[in-house]
Amino acid sequence: MRKQKTEHRAQNTEHRTQNTEYRTQNTEYRTQNTEYRQQNTDNRAQTTDYEKQRYSLGSGFWVLGSEKGFTLVELLIAITITAFALAGVYTTFVVQQRSFTTQDKVSEVNLTSKIAFDMIINDIRTAGFGYPDDESINGQT
Repeated sequence: MRKQKTEHRAQNTEHRTQNTEYRTQNTEYRTQNTEYRQQNTDNRAQTTDYEKQRYSLGSGFWVLGSEKGFTLVELLIAITITAFALAGVYTTFVVQQRSFTTQDKVSEVNLTSKIAFDMIINDIRTAGFGYPDDESINGQT
């Protein structure tokens, strides 16, 4: 019986030694894992700073941060500004079109009046010419 107790104690001591070794290894792994996590956190912080600099619009007013894309508010503002710009361009086009049409009509009236005045001037200049003095006009003497 003593022999069994001695063997049992020897096995128990061996198991305790192995358990201590496993605990030591586990502690080392935890230490390494903590170091890796700290490095990963530092890398993320550096990446976030880089992305903030990369995506900033330059004026320092808006910084988009680490997320890519635009927010709904930014899209609505951009659409509104674009709509106002297009409305201005369209209004300018309509005003220019009306001005062109009016100028075209004025030019046509000027050309027509010049032709009419030229015909009147030609008739006045040639008035009384081409008929002999002694002939009667319309059969009257």
